[in-house]
Amino acid sequence: MNTKEKECKVLCFAIQKGGVAKTTSSVSISAVLASCGYRVLLIDNDPQANSTRAVGKYDSRPGSISITNIMDDMFNYRAFDKNKGIRHTDEEFDILPSSDSYAGIELQMISMLSREYFLKRYVDMQRDDYDYIVIDCPPNLGMLTVNALVAADEVLIPAQAQDYSAMSIQQVLNTIKMIQQYPNPNLKIGGILLTMFNPRRNEDKFMQNSIKTAFHDVRLFETTIPYSIRVSEAARKHKSIIKYDADGKVAEAYVKFVEEVLSNG
Repeated sequence: MNTKEKECKVLCFAIQKGGVAKTTSSVSISAVLASCGYRVLLIDNDPQANSTRAVGKYDSRPGSISITNIMDDMFNYRAFDKNKGIRHTDEEFDILPSSDSYAGIELQMISMLSREYFLKRYVDMQRDDYDYIVIDCPPNLGMLTVNALVAADEVLIPAQAQDYSAMSIQQVLNTIKMIQQYPNPNLKIGGILLTMFNPRRNEDKFMQNSIKTAFHDVRLFETTIPYSIRVSEAARKHKSIIKYDADGKVAEAYVKFVEEVLSNG
């Protein structure tokens, strides 16, 4: 892999469904990119703060700084240090943590002018300091996810090879098309990533082919991410699967996936 990028690239993982390894993918791709020498910032844009917890940076103590504080500063036109709240992980990438209080931010956004641009303004502040910025979104297509799509250069769609995945994929594609029409006409669809995939299951292979046929104009990554209990173990240990089980099948799959993402240009 190349270890230098001319300009910062902003990637976001988005789909209107939970349990599809969205957070695992966000953390893993951040870890792989960092291991290649890239400067990486992971933004936890989800009030559930799963990415933050997964890397051991969740902090509920009074005075702790998270994306909630950043957005509140922006809402109220307060000047702030752009490095405020950013924490360095043991895996050589940075993270802007989330917190439970972030859930109230979306409610505040609804009544604000230019509400879809708040995260973009923050992301644009960080572009000079990073090669890649990865945004982990909530499992819905609400205002927080819309903000991520407006801020991003490329969206990656994680999905399981199951019957109801087609509907979730179509919903996020519809939202992306709306974003491309006005707030972010340069937003690129990177592709669909099948997660927790078992190539030995006929149902998984059937759904893989069905998704490829139904969304033939969208790239379906050749790499699939297998299921492994080691992923849950890694999260409990506050490590990415890349660090926790470097030689395992999931870590190897994410390395191949990053290679495909980088080949997109």
